[in-house]
Amino acid sequence: MAFLDVSIRVALAFTFLVASVSKVCRTESWRSFLQAIEASGLTPRSMAPAVGFTVVLAEFAVASLLLVPHSAAAGLTLCILLLVVFSSVIARSVRRRDRTPCRCFGGSEEPVGMVHLYRNIILLVAAASGLAISLSHDSPPQAETLVIGIPAGVFCAFLVMFLSELHTFFRPSSSTQRTQSR
Repeated sequence: MAFLDVSIRVALAFTFLVASVSKVCRTESWRSFLQAIEASGLTPRSMAPAVGFTVVLAEFAVASLLLVPHSAAAGLTLCILLLVVFSSVIARSVRRRDRTPCRCFGGSEEPVGMVHLYRNIILLVAAASGLAISLSHDSPPQAETLVIGIPAGVFCAFLVMFLSELHTFFRPSSSTQRTQSR
């Protein structure tokens, strides 16, 4: 269980750290993120900077809390709350057929879609599992667990962060679909 605990916390921490940093690392990324908030129609335009700052701060808080064993439960709880909110916003956008680009990890031009909702569901399941595991034990991980768990968590984080690109890569092209339907 310690391996899963470390792997899940590292995967989520790395994912949320990249998400927060990618929104603020360049002025263009920050502006694009604020435009996506404005386009969602969920907040008044004047509130977009405050909402954006709050999102980035909360994502960074999740990453920070998850990396400290004694605050893992708090980090996982905040992670779950954020993912529920993010998933609700994505589901609303998908229902409305919005073409607003996903700015979850910075500068993607791909519109928010079901693959982003699936990604959040995967993250929610991981966070809920991590919370259950972290509440069931309180011992610090051993060195061998860290040696395997940290790279495994980073690898899983990359898979989750690039899920949209992987989906596009492995999706049959429209010419392949037409050929197979004949």
